[in-house]
Amino acid sequence: MLEDWIEDGLGELSGCTLQLPSGLVVQLIESTHAIRHFHLRGPALYADAKDVHLAGIDPVLSDALAVLGLNPTDVEWTNQAPTATDVAGFEKAGAKSSK
Repeated sequence: MLEDWIEDGLGELSGCTLQLPSGLVVQLIESTHAIRHFHLRGPALYADAKDVHLAGIDPVLSDALAVLGLNPTDVEWTNQAPTATDVAGFEKAGAKSSK
């Protein structure tokens, strides 16, 4: 289900959460501000860093594109998969913020 909301500092956002055939959960989030001011063409795909580290960015992206009926040429930019050190840092930061 597509949802719309306003987030402080980011403005109007729209998005949804999808579970891929692999079982991984991803989010598609589109920012009106980013489209208007940075000329992005559409939503960003977000996945849990640990999931992407374990599965690899290419399989996650390929799975998401297949579900969405998109081609690799529809992708403007991809990030690098996080390293084990990156994931450990995210987990440590998350543990601190939940205290």
